[in-house]
Amino acid sequence: MDSKAIQKLVPQLFSLVEELEAAAPGVNFSPAGSMIGTIGEVIAAARYGLELAKSANEGFDAIAPDGRKVEVKTSTRKYGIFLLRVLSEPIPDLHLIALKLDKKGRAETVYNGPASLAYKHCGPKQKANFYPIGEKTLRELQKSLIDQQLPETIHK
Repeated sequence: MDSKAIQKLVPQLFSLVEELEAAAPGVNFSPAGSMIGTIGEVIAAARYGLELAKSANEGFDAIAPDGRKVEVKTSTRKYGIFLLRVLSEPIPDLHLIALKLDKKGRAETVYNGPASLAYKHCGPKQKANFYPIGEKTLRELQKSLIDQQLPETIHK
């Protein structure tokens, strides 16, 4: 898995989106959903030494080197909103990594800490079975989590 190669392809993805939107004015082709999520998972796996889990796991995307389950969320929106899954049952010690991916393929870590803390600050459950939490809230929570973060295994 080559996260650097994937990050180099992201600008092409956004360029294609711009072409699609020019060809169909008024239609939004903004990259989102599972493709952006998968790109974020690959970047987080490389950055934090995670082992990616099988697709469609209930509530986690990867396993950290210390054995913790990790949920990775990725946003490309200017003012990021992250959607946390409603879990059928809590996952003990679940860790959350929230990444903001820009059009140049750069991924900034917005949050790296206990998922339980983020869930406590989410908005009300949405119809699509997700809890929304804003980028600003995650950044504020992040400030107090220096000793609870997964360490980076590679540089960005």
